[in-house]
Amino acid sequence: MELEELLSLHALGGDFAEFYDCVNEGKSCAVVALGPSERAHVVTHLDKFVLYVVPDPPTQNMMFERLHSFCPSVRVLEAKDDLLIYRKAFQHSRITSRLKVLAAMARGEAGCVITTPQALAEYYPAPERLLNSVVHIKKGGETDLTELTDKLAGMGYAREERADEKASFALAGDTLVVFPPDADLPVRISFWGDEVESIKLYDPESMMTVAEKDEIEIFPCNDLLLMEKEWTSALEKARRESDKAKAKNGERRAAILADLEAAGRRDQGGQWLLPFYKETCALLTAYLPENSVIALEEDGLITDKLRLYTEEHRQRVKALAEEGEALSSHAKLL
Repeated sequence: MELEELLSLHALGGDFAEFYDCVNEGKSCAVVALGPSERAHVVTHLDKFVLYVVPDPPTQNMMFERLHSFCPSVRVLEAKDDLLIYRKAFQHSRITSRLKVLAAMARGEAGCVITTPQALAEYYPAPERLLNSVVHIKKGGETDLTELTDKLAGMGYAREERADEKASFALAGDTLVVFPPDADLPVRISFWGDEVESIKLYDPESMMTVAEKDEIEIFPCNDLLLMEKEWTSALEKARRESDKAKAKNGERRAAILADLEAAGRRDQGGQWLLPFYKETCALLTAYLPENSVIALEEDGLITDKLRLYTEEHRQRVKALAEEGEALSSHAKLL
């Protein structure tokens, strides 16, 4: 008998087999008196996709190591940066990494995703919208270069003369260079007309090719993924609400809205407008494959964390509103 068969819950028999049967019959179950490695073993042998919710990031990191030893396709979904702070700088690599986890869930490529209560409460691009935004380039395939560069700009990539920085791209003749935010090396894509001749990873210092690829996927580096009409509508709704708000700190609100309008829908800072475009978004549960299992580690603590997060959010909105950096609709996000 192979190791995987020995590890199956049915092979272990007793309470493990009974638990497996209950879960696969769609019944709610509880497991107690198991250590971290034992919990990881049980979660990864249910023969279903599992969304594993843990109370906090340290537990998330600890359980990832244990889950990964049983299920190499386990992914970590981190919470977003603070939605309510208007900022111009973001860790685009984290944004892209989150989108890759979501895409893996939507495609059925992840056996388990481990996340936290905060991430569970957040909004995400709708699954179809996200999958449609991913660029797939294959050697020998055909791609309209003009449409591709326009799409990259819409995905949040900055067009530069040289793509030396992450989250940027450059076009020189029939050669497109893209540097994804979560990649170690940029990729050079050569075209002959609309046909993709080659896809090469290269060292930006020596300019030497490091590896050749037959195909590559390029993910967005912002997660708004809005159409121009949706962006304009969200901006206008926010402007109307700002005009109706207290005159105090109105100049600060006006400045934020002016910055957002100038930056456009391609800038991640536009997430400040989430209350006004959330109808284009989805909750994490929209990404769950059919017959998924949601496992809660210390469900009481997770409930407490969600309540605390909600209350902190409300207090944060109140404080920021006094400074002119939040609107009343921000309080309704949770």
